[in-house]
Amino acid sequence: DGGEAFAGALAEILVHEEAPITHGADLPEATEDLGAWVPIPDATPTPVVGGLAFSDAPVLGNGSYSFDLLPGEVAYLRVPLDWGQSLQARTTSTQRLDLTLHSPVRQRISSNKTQIELPVGSAGTDSGGDLWQDAIRTPPVTYRAREHEGDWDEALAHAGTWTIAVTAERTDDAQPGVPVPVTLDLLVDGAVGGAPAYVAAPAASSAPASDAPDAPTTAEASPSSSPPVGADSGGGIPAVVPIVVGLAGAALLAGGTWMLVRRRRAIP
Repeated sequence: DGGEAFAGALAEILVHEEAPITHGADLPEATEDLGAWVPIPDATPTPVVGGLAFSDAPVLGNGSYSFDLLPGEVAYLRVPLDWGQSLQARTTSTQRLDLTLHSPVRQRISSNKTQIELPVGSAGTDSGGDLWQDAIRTPPVTYRAREHEGDWDEALAHAGTWTIAVTAERTDDAQPGVPVPVTLDLLVDGAVGGAPAYVAAPAASSAPASDAPDAPTTAEASPSSSPPVGADSGGGIPAVVPIVVGLAGAALLAGGTWMLVRRRRAIP
């Protein structure tokens, strides 16, 4: 209901599949401690063009970047984050900005959870001149963060490519149609470690063709008779996914992003 305005808009589906792990108790525990702000060296910002969506966001590394936003516009940028690493980001602009993080499986972390006070001035407040700054920092990524199901730091259970969304807020002093200059400082730090060991997928059968059963001729064929499609993290999409996507076809006309996440719990 109410989705008629989005009819015909493009939509994105994310399928995430994760195998169980062989162990879990000896992996690093999750923490909500953001740690201290790590000074970012001054550097001339590199011009970039932010993506319009998750799928076309540019991948960035440590450094300083610059881009423009119109009031109400959003720029998406991606940053690789490995097990044991933390992400630190700071925006500087002449207008208020909203800074949000998204995990590799699209779990959202807003800056009011990871906002950290800068060494000089306060994050998210007037810095004393004509510039506004906002700064966020995450705890280290660890598999056991998923034990905090329902809490904001559950998103830190996934290493991979994280997405930063920077939004230029529509404020009374914002001038419509006038670009807002933005500087984004990025730093990924922390020792890489604590990666889980995943259970290996069963090896494919190598039985001689003469011993293979007759090919099925009806819809009674098992899912294993069809090759996996759209592999992610080494796994294939189950045969049931096309059915789910088909049932969701009408809903996709409403536009938006759908996420199908299949998580297998860790082996005790």
